[in-house]
Amino acid sequence: MDLPLANALGLAIFIALAGILGGTAFVMVRRDRRAKAMLRRFALERGLEYTETGRHGSQAARSMLRDDDSGLQIVITQPLTRKSGSSTVTKGGSTQLSLPDPRLDGGLAIYSTRAASGVAAAASGLLGMFDNALSRRVLSHLIGDEIGAHLGALQAFEPQDGSMVTIMASVDPTRHFDTAAIAEAIHTLPKPRHRSGMAPMILIGNQGTKIRLGEPEMDPGRLATLIDTARTLQSQLR
Repeated sequence: MDLPLANALGLAIFIALAGILGGTAFVMVRRDRRAKAMLRRFALERGLEYTETGRHGSQAARSMLRDDDSGLQIVITQPLTRKSGSSTVTKGGSTQLSLPDPRLDGGLAIYSTRAASGVAAAASGLLGMFDNALSRRVLSHLIGDEIGAHLGALQAFEPQDGSMVTIMASVDPTRHFDTAAIAEAIHTLPKPRHRSGMAPMILIGNQGTKIRLGEPEMDPGRLATLIDTARTLQSQLR
C-alpha cells in the first residue's frame, strides 16, 4: 500500500470513529435532557420544588425534589467516573428520600430485605471490628455520617412478628415501630433494575426517616411509587 492511500485510509477510519463517538455522545446528552425534562414536569405535577447541580470535581451531578411543607426531600445522585492513576473508578449513583419523622432519638435502625439466616448477626460482629475513630471517619464518608456514628453499636434484631425483613439497629426498634408496616414498604419500593443493584433500605434515626435506592431513579412512575410508599409508611408509624 502506497503512502497516500494509507494516509487516506487512516483519515477515513478516524472520521468514522469520531462520527460514532460524537453520535453516541449526542444520544446520551439528548437522553439526559429528556430525563430531566420529565423530572421537572413530574415535580410540577406533584407540587415539588426542583433543582439540579452539575458535576463539579469529585462531586457527582445531582437532581433534588423538595416539599417544604412536609419536609420531604429526594436527592438523586448520578454515577461518577474518575481516573485514578492508570485505572478508571466508577461510583454508582443512588436515590435518597428523607422525611423529618418518624425519628429514633439517640439510635439508628436499618431495615432491608430478608437476609439468609445468620448473615445479619455476622455482619454486626464484622462492623464491631471497625468501631474506632479512624474507621468511623472513613466509613462515614463512604456510607453516611449517621451509619458511621453508630457503627460499633449496630446489631441484628429478629422481627417478632415474622416479617420478611432484616433489622440492624443500635437499640431494639421493634418496641417503637411497626415492623410489618416497614416490611411492606420495603417490598413495595421500586426494585433494582440490574441484578447487581443494591436492594432498598429504610433508615430511622436522629435525623428522621430515610429511604435509599441503590440506583439514580429518574422514572416518574417509579418516583411516584417511592413518594407514595414513603408517605403511607410515615402515616403508619406516627
